[in-house]
Amino acid sequence: MPSATTKRLHFLDTLRTIAILVVFLFHCARFFDADDWHVKNAITTTGATLFIISLVLWIMPLFFFISGGSSWFAIQKKSAAKFFTDRVKRIFIPLAFGCLVLALPQVYFERVSHGAYQSSLINFIPHYFEGMYGFGGNFAWMGLHLWYLLLLFVFSCLLLPIFVVGKTKLKGSTIEKVIQGPLAFILFPVLTFIPGFLLNPDHFIGFRVWGGWNLVEHLLFLLLGFLAFSGNDFIQNCKRYKIMFTVIGLAATSLIIYWYLAEQPAAFGTSFFALKVAIRSVACWMMISAILGWSAQYLNLTGKRWSYSSEAVLPFYILHQTVIIILGYYIVQWNIPIVAKYSLIAFFSFITIAALYDWVVRRTKVTRWLFGMMPVRKVAASSLNTTSETRISSAIPIKT
Repeated sequence: MPSATTKRLHFLDTLRTIAILVVFLFHCARFFDADDWHVKNAITTTGATLFIISLVLWIMPLFFFISGGSSWFAIQKKSAAKFFTDRVKRIFIPLAFGCLVLALPQVYFERVSHGAYQSSLINFIPHYFEGMYGFGGNFAWMGLHLWYLLLLFVFSCLLLPIFVVGKTKLKGSTIEKVIQGPLAFILFPVLTFIPGFLLNPDHFIGFRVWGGWNLVEHLLFLLLGFLAFSGNDFIQNCKRYKIMFTVIGLAATSLIIYWYLAEQPAAFGTSFFALKVAIRSVACWMMISAILGWSAQYLNLTGKRWSYSSEAVLPFYILHQTVIIILGYYIVQWNIPIVAKYSLIAFFSFITIAALYDWVVRRTKVTRWLFGMMPVRKVAASSLNTTSETRISSAIPIKT
């Protein structure tokens, strides 16, 4: 069997595409769930809240885990310096562009919808640079939904020495043998349980504002993804036990939903808090393992259509929340049922994002650079066909 470092895992390309669509639908639902957001519908619904709770358990951990795997593949072919410069091009530049340009209308519509600002978007522009968002100001230093890129860039820099050492030392080591064996599916939930239990969710490091998880947990997801994709056996085990992982993952998710509906909060440091963190960790890893197993079994798809989709993932992610909030701000004010509002937001947002990507983003060198896309080496005057040379950077997993 080809090694994990040489065999392209086509199912990951397909999974990235599907996962960003899930994130898209997730953010379309944020207008209607019980938690606060940039813009909210006047009436919320339990259905949207349960949808959000279910996805928060695994969607961002899956992003970081696959990003760790992508880092393993990338470091095999690159020096540490090249790895870093690629991360600057593919992650930091789109993040900076998003902070300066794409987050601005999101903050504007948030301020307007919350009654904190009443003038036009043009007049708001100078105010956008007054203070830091989250600290009483407006400037979205983390890019709002682009916080994932911020953490991915910072974590990649922090873990780069480990990536470089692992490139040559991991093969055949005890660590690899454990990670590539069935024990990993017990070890991983335990490892993420520890920071989830020890770090207070009300303190900075323990804040779960990063997609429902804290900073240390996301760092672990990235590192464990790097280790897991260093060999073939981890994915083979995901395929082998995918039904069991699915059953356990859905059962754990159901328990978390039951606790939410029963309104059973848990104070930090209590035994019930520990139990909830443990079940949360199990639900997360079982769902990730099941998703990887089913994807590896059935989603090894190739062809121009999937190449096009794979390349579009990062630009789609960068654009999606800005478009959703702009259109959603107006649609939620219409006097129509919530299901109709959600459907219209999703439909018109998807069409708008797809059009912006196809007609603008992928067409010029400047826009490709701003959105973290690889340059087109050979572009015919009448075509911008997607090839293997123009695939999205492996640093971006699905990517929200």
